[in-house]
Amino acid sequence: MSRTDDYLERARTALDDLRAQVDDLFVQADLGSAEAKERLQQGIEALRQLQQDARQRVDQAQGATADAWKQVAEQAEKAIDAAGDAFDRLVKEWEGTAGAATSAARAGFDSFRAEWNRRRAERAQILEDT
Repeated sequence: MSRTDDYLERARTALDDLRAQVDDLFVQADLGSAEAKERLQQGIEALRQLQQDARQRVDQAQGATADAWKQVAEQAEKAIDAAGDAFDRLVKEWEGTAGAATSAARAGFDSFRAEWNRRRAERAQILEDT
């Protein structure tokens, strides 16, 4: 597998994993108070837009010429990072408002953050080596 294909596969996996976590956060937001639920759902919709933008940029990277690939992939990575950072902010907001939040949900989000950061570093290394 080429470095390009490796990066694209990892980028798409990151976005798929993030989508699953956003869906879980949506469920958790639904369990909260009406005010917290509304605020989080607005943030989740904004995050879904960031995910869509990141996915489009990854698709553009796949279709880029060899000369332009790295630049387009770096833009895709910035979009993926922005979505991941937005997710992190939403989880922190949810944690601040979720009085009835389960410790399992918090542990799941914490575990995801750790894995997300590890994979972020791997994708960055692939881009650096390309």
